[in-house]
Parts: sequence; C-alpha cells; structure tokens
Amino acid sequence: MGGNVLTNLLSVITIVLGLLATANAATRREVFSNSAVHLSFICGKLRSSGSGFIFFRPADPAKANEPNVSGQVFLVTNKHVLPPEGTECKIAMRVTTTLGGSPSTKTIDMPIVGADGKYLNTVRLHPDNDVAAVSITRDIYENKIKPEFVFTNLLGTKDKLKNDAGLVGDEIYILGYPGGLFDERNAYPIWRIGIIATSPLLGYAFPDALQKTWKLPSYVDGFLIDAHVYPGSSGSVVVVKPQAISFDSPSGILAGGPRSITYVLGIVSSSIPVVDDKLRLVTRMGLGIVQSADAVNATIEAFFKK
Repeated sequence: MGGNVLTNLLSVITIVLGLLATANAATRREVFSNSAVHLSFICGKLRSSGSGFIFFRPADPAKANEPNVSGQVFLVTNKHVLPPEGTECKIAMRVTTTLGGSPSTKTIDMPIVGADGKYLNTVRLHPDNDVAAVSITRDIYENKIKPEFVFTNLLGTKDKLKNDAGLVGDEIYILGYPGGLFDERNAYPIWRIGIIATSPLLGYAFPDALQKTWKLPSYVDGFLIDAHVYPGSSGSVVVVKPQAISFDSPSGILAGGPRSITYVLGIVSSSIPVVDDKLRLVTRMGLGIVQSADAVNATIEAFFKK
C-alpha cells in the first residue's frame, strides 16, 4: 500500500472513531472499565500476563470537549509487559464489545515484534520510564470495537496535579488484572483501592541499599502507592478517587473543582519486596511503584513528533 493511500485510510479511521466516541455515551465508570484490558503473549518459551489501558488521543487536544472529535487510539502498558525484541511476536488483548446490545469479549492479536526481530513502527518506548505505547487505531476499527475510551486530556500531569488534585494521602482506584485474574464472561477489570503514599509532584529516589538488593532504579518519575500489587498488576492504571474535600482544607466543600476530576495518575510498574528475617522469606511490603502520567503522555505524543 502506497504512503498516501495509507495516510488517507488512517485519516478516515480516526475521523470515524471520533464520531463514534460521542454516540450513545457510556457512564464514566463504564468508560474506565472498557479502557482497562488484559494482555498476554506466548512466544516460544516466553510467556507473560499483564494489564494495559487504552487512551483516545484527540487529533486536536484543545478541541477534546467538542461534540464530534477525531483522533487516534493507543494502548499503554509497561515495557516489560510487551514481548521483547528478538523473535516475531504478537500480543493478545481482551476487550469488551457489544453484540446485539449485550456485552461480550473479544481477543485481538496485535503484532508487536516484526519478522526482523525489531519492534514495529506501531510501538513507542519511553527512553527512561517503564512505559510503552502501541498505536491500535486500526485494530479497534477493523474489529468493530466501540471506541468508548478515556481521553488523554484526563492524564494527571504534574501541571494539573499541583492545583490540589491527586496529592499524598488521597485515595485511588487501581484497574487491572492481578495474577492474570479475569472473568471468562466479560473483559472488565478488577477495581481495587489504595492511597497515594509519596508525592506525584516530586518523583521518588530509592536508597542505595535497596537499589542493590532489589535492582530498583535510582529514581522513579512517578510515585509510590499503598496498595497490594501482585504479578499481573503491571500496566494497571491508577486513577484518583473524586473527593469533595482536601486534607489541607477538611472543613471546606470543594464541589466542581479539580478534586472532582478522575485524573489518570499513571500506571503500576512493580511492587517493593521486603525480607522477613525471622521467617527467612521475601514478602511484599504493600507498596507499589507508579510511572507518572507525564511519562505516559510523552510516550503517546512521541507518535506525533517528526
């Protein structure tokens, strides 16, 4: 297919998706549930099960609130959830579709690593963070999946959070598939709760000893959450729970302000272990690492940079 033909086809796809995105609008809860997906792959002896989240990126982010919005669709997850380069491989994504008016599931096999052993041009990796994005507009369109996904304007970047939204101590939702657990009848995620344990505005620097013991990064562009994070949780989205009051102003009701917005704060990438010397075993501390919304946004925007 020639370059101009391909460009025109993609343009039509994004416009159609944009028109569908506002038709028969689902509730906010349904949109977030529809956006969370289970991911898995089997490539030779390698196999993986994890979580991901789908975003709709308007062609013009400034017009995201207009009735008919054109744009593209992207899957976001961790780098380590994708199959590694080296061998041609696809990833399976379970999504919710509606056939005859009732929800059902569909598994889409999407190429990730090409025949040359390299990631396809549909994949972008963040240079520093454990974040990957896959362009899936064509996959959503060709499989007739209703594009009711979270818009990228709900990404809670640091510029948005500094206005008293999504700060330390605030409650969060975590949407994903811990332990690879999912309901065979539908593609909806498991919703869990936690709190923001460290500041999303500052990032987090781990002590040298923990870096060496658990191979933790020296610095995370993100934050920690107080929540149970298990294998399979990687790629789970973290969403701030809407609240009417602030910890700093507990006597005031802040209706309709930034605390009412369901910002996406980032995606879970791992949990932090701890050694129980008495029992001589390694357990989970109950703290998870979250990659920032800024890193998620930058990875998606990499598709639009020449």
